[in-house]
Amino acid sequence: MLRFANQPKTTRTRRLTRDGRDSEGDAIRVEIYDPVTGKTIDTDVEVTLTLRLGSGRGNLSGGTATAVGGVATFADLSIDTPGLFTLEASSAGDKDTTVSQGFMVADTVETCTGPDCSFTETKGDHTYTTTPQQSRLGAEWASAANLPGVKVSCDFDPFFYSDDRQPNAIWYSYDDEDTQSAKEIQIVIHKSLVDQTPDNAPSDYRVAYSSPVRFTDRTGSPAREDPWPDGPSAYFGTTWFTGLLPDCDPQDPVAPCVLKWADDGGNRVATVLTPPGDPFIR
Repeated sequence: MLRFANQPKTTRTRRLTRDGRDSEGDAIRVEIYDPVTGKTIDTDVEVTLTLRLGSGRGNLSGGTATAVGGVATFADLSIDTPGLFTLEASSAGDKDTTVSQGFMVADTVETCTGPDCSFTETKGDHTYTTTPQQSRLGAEWASAANLPGVKVSCDFDPFFYSDDRQPNAIWYSYDDEDTQSAKEIQIVIHKSLVDQTPDNAPSDYRVAYSSPVRFTDRTGSPAREDPWPDGPSAYFGTTWFTGLLPDCDPQDPVAPCVLKWADDGGNRVATVLTPPGDPFIR
């Protein structure tokens, strides 16, 4: 049988996948073992890693290795596309397969370096800043915008915000272990894009939100299941829910909700509150 000796961790796009954050640590290893004794079998079979169905869409490099003493080491493993992934290990000599833990491949990977850390990513002229309300030193952060192959919009009843009104989709993971911090997210849409769309006052903008945790949408109803065959549910391999976020109650904000939309010299700035632990991957 097969088992992962160590687990892949979040890393940057096209960087080597290791068992430490951002290509640090050791190469990923898969062991061939005896399920009765639990001991590694001395074999030189070939082991193959693939991106499991339901994982992020991307191309995997370095996914084949020959075992030495029953351990296959993948020294050149990398993925060329941002997203959430799991790896499946298989071998022609074994009907058993095994799947790794999930991990993020992202354009930006950082760690929290102090008690008031926040994380900013720039894509084109737009910026995205996430500030944990209770940050933890050493927490792991990864961010990517507009993941290839996944559709996110609110073009369904009663929300008719079609794809051409979606400036960007932001995906992030923030792993703070037991802290499970709520987060305040600020999205800055550059005025060059604002000027291309009609009805572009701050009050005309909305925040489309997708989550594996069901939430209350702008109508006061439970958000509906992701309605698209190429939406987050298909991409991540589990049910996600989508809707427009309500405005926060200024006296008692309940996440997820929109704290405010504002004008900043022609830019449009959204500030959003997200709940603790919702989700590990956004």
